[in-house]
Amino acid sequence: MHIFFGGQDELQAELDELEELEADELLSDMPATSAKKKVVEKETEVPDIEVPTHKVAAKKKTEDDELAELEAMIG
Repeated sequence: MHIFFGGQDELQAELDELEELEADELLSDMPATSAKKKVVEKETEVPDIEVPTHKVAAKKKTEDDELAELEAMIG
């Protein structure tokens, strides 16, 4: 048999408080860090590379090309 002396809101408030205390305890157990210790890494320089602007026409496959491809796959 369960007897509730408080409403749902009071239970939720108590649960929230316990979770906050647990979170504070976890945070206090963590080692302290300093923002001054952070080292900013030097930016990586990427060289400029020229990219071709023209389109290369693709060779159209012929029946002979397809046959050769199939034969290469088989044997």
